[in-house]
Amino acid sequence: MSGKGKFTIAALLAVVLFTAFGLLQLFALRFEQGDMFPPYSSLRSDPLGSKALFKALAASTGLEVRRNFRDLDKLKGEKGQTIYWLGADEALLQSGSQRQLKDLETLAGEGNRLVIAFGRGKERAAADQGEPEKCDDQGGPEKGDDQGGPEKGDDQDRKGVPAEEAVPTEAGPGSAVVWGVQLGSFDLPAAPAEGRPMARLEAPAFELPGTIPLHSRRHFQDGGEEWRPVYSYSGQAVVLERAVGKGSIVLLADSYLFSNEAMHSDRCPGLLAWLQGASRSALFDESHLGVYDKPGIMTLIIKHRLVPFLLALIALAALYLWKSAVPFHLAAGELERQEQEVRDNFSGLVNLLRRNIAAGELLGTCFQQWLHSFSREMRQSPELARQLEAALADEGAKPAGKRDPVAAYRKMAGLLSGFRAR
Repeated sequence: MSGKGKFTIAALLAVVLFTAFGLLQLFALRFEQGDMFPPYSSLRSDPLGSKALFKALAASTGLEVRRNFRDLDKLKGEKGQTIYWLGADEALLQSGSQRQLKDLETLAGEGNRLVIAFGRGKERAAADQGEPEKCDDQGGPEKGDDQGGPEKGDDQDRKGVPAEEAVPTEAGPGSAVVWGVQLGSFDLPAAPAEGRPMARLEAPAFELPGTIPLHSRRHFQDGGEEWRPVYSYSGQAVVLERAVGKGSIVLLADSYLFSNEAMHSDRCPGLLAWLQGASRSALFDESHLGVYDKPGIMTLIIKHRLVPFLLALIALAALYLWKSAVPFHLAAGELERQEQEVRDNFSGLVNLLRRNIAAGELLGTCFQQWLHSFSREMRQSPELARQLEAALADEGAKPAGKRDPVAAYRKMAGLLSGFRAR
């Protein structure tokens, strides 16, 4: 191969390797950020995920943190842990989710603490336009407390708020409310003069921040006596708690406080510590976000550490295909053995013919086989048949010492070849 050809192959190989490396880096970056997962997933590291909270809890001493990718019924029997159900769908509080709600109540009744926070969807609080307020960990209200906040039903407070940002205030047809709780929407001004609205603590007995910032229009409606409001704004609860059996359920109208963005610029550590409670185990549920663990054959292979065995099988298969496709040079002894086999086969055929056909009958036997094999040619050209018979008769008329069956055979074969060539 010329030097130019070698350079071309080397350049092509380099391009392929660099392209493969770039694609691997791209996929690695996507998986690292996790932006292919739903919002508030603990697998996302961008502002919409909750991976920062997951890692922060995992770094805590004596706290076991894990994820769940299975259905709820697979968690039955587990006790004493805090289950984070972030980015929940609003339809969870409707009658169509009764089976799911029953499973959640069963988990709470067994001694678990369920933290269910609903996703924001498209709506954002109008106060996002202002400077972010911080949680008041001292217990007192901060700027933007709801003491001077807008009252519900004030139509003037809705000026400038896009219609598509409003959350429905009642369930749709045929979707009855369960748990006695329904999601509604605040009427907030487009640009509050007092900064971001703040929800006030309604249960002073709790060691919690006095206020927390609102990042959503959502609030809870029709909470029964079994639900205890923890934080509220303008008389509407945004955080509810309920005791169920040996455990409890906490509802939050918004999941923003668990997001990576909130962990960076709007943390509420007091509230997060209260939500975790005394449990030494935290479970982030991913199954309700559509992230399931579906074990397949590769999962079983990795689980039972069969990857080296699988690689060995692939290597053996590749070697077998290579051996079958590429003719290797035979050793001298192997080549002689194959040649001897060929000679032995030919010798066997000759011996078989000699035992069954006499030397004087060999040419006549060939003629009979020609008549059988070229019967159509014989019928089309009787002259050919007469010439072959004449050649055979001439050879038979010769004395035994002057006969040459090989020359006669070649003459007769030449007649056949000449006829077929026409």
